[in-house]
Amino acid sequence: FQAQVSALTQALAGLGACVFNWSENLTVQERFVLSQIILAYVRPCAHLDGAGIGELVRRFDNMPWPQELRYTEVDLAEEERRRGAVFEVHSRMRDAARRASDPDLKHFLKKSANFYPHAMHWEDFRAMCRTALRLDEEDGKLICVFDELDDDRSGMVSVDKVVDFLSKEMPRPAALAPAPHSSPRREFRGLSILPVGPAHR
Repeated sequence: FQAQVSALTQALAGLGACVFNWSENLTVQERFVLSQIILAYVRPCAHLDGAGIGELVRRFDNMPWPQELRYTEVDLAEEERRRGAVFEVHSRMRDAARRASDPDLKHFLKKSANFYPHAMHWEDFRAMCRTALRLDEEDGKLICVFDELDDDRSGMVSVDKVVDFLSKEMPRPAALAPAPHSSPRREFRGLSILPVGPAHR
């Protein structure tokens, strides 16, 4: 039995390390989320294999993630709420846009709401959602979408950006896991976890 447990823990540790190392081409945010998913599965087993899974957990806990990625429990709940709102409103907006009589979505949006020539403030975006797309979602959810589109924080969103947003599929947001609370901030470059197993101890 002990040999089976040892084999399983070694396999779990090695798999977790390899999956993270193969994620090198992902963004920092995506690698951070991936690391938290891996930790959620391996941390409960750390006591079974201190030199394998335990070491893997320690290396993840000491990753030099940028501070802005370190969610507290409250931040995490708020981020999940925001992502859920963006996903929900995106789906409703796409459904409403498909029902539009004008096949030219950009033209339909421009003529159906009080837009500025090239961009809109929050009030214009809200008017577009209420009048052109006939959405009844609460303003708080619409603000989440507006902030998502206003990535340069100019306080304005172009019609082209809205059209592009509605033209793309949006995957259902994955649940996030809280980040470890202690780790120094350093440059995020080439982070990797060495494989953990009999050949690497």
